[in-house]
Amino acid sequence: MNRAEVGRGHDVGLRKLAHLGARLSAAFALAIALPGAAHATDEAAPRRFEYRKVGTHVLSAYVFPPAGASRQMPAILLFHGGGWQSGNPEWTFSAARRFAALGLVAIAVEYRLSNGKVTPIDALADTCAAFAWVGDHARHLHIDRKKLIGYGVSAGGHLVASAATVGCPPAGESGRIQDVPAALILSSPALDMASDRWFASLLQQRADASA
Repeated sequence: MNRAEVGRGHDVGLRKLAHLGARLSAAFALAIALPGAAHATDEAAPRRFEYRKVGTHVLSAYVFPPAGASRQMPAILLFHGGGWQSGNPEWTFSAARRFAALGLVAIAVEYRLSNGKVTPIDALADTCAAFAWVGDHARHLHIDRKKLIGYGVSAGGHLVASAATVGCPPAGESGRIQDVPAALILSSPALDMASDRWFASLLQQRADASA
């Protein structure tokens, strides 16, 4: 491949990324600012999948496919807020339906809440597992695994931002790099937790919040 062909390929890649960015901007604006934008699909029931089992705790992913998807589409994984201790995936269902109406495969994710021995470290492990599960099932769900978006509110924003920056451990014995979000949409995210005493207490001395 000569230099001109490489240049053309690079330009095409940039245009595709710009197009995806524009679609995400429009999707976010409609999902947040225009609650009635996808009224026709407000009652659409998601498909529930088990994406992880920890002991007896089954964690679910609720998939809202876009209408008539026949090719690999970008996917957006939604993580609710609640201070790491409360909340449920249903809190993001309305936004998920609107993203699906705009052509994205929207997936509302359940993660373990901090109580007893569970800490935000476990919730981050669930977040990584959710992205890995979507990557593993991308073909079946008509998802382009190179276009995974993380959407998080408050504590959920912390989890997807951590997955994208701190990163996820390699998957299994193969050491395969896990799928992580290529783009983020964050609403009131909890990001600067280094000196937050509440967050430190939730960690139960399993990790240093400033690390």
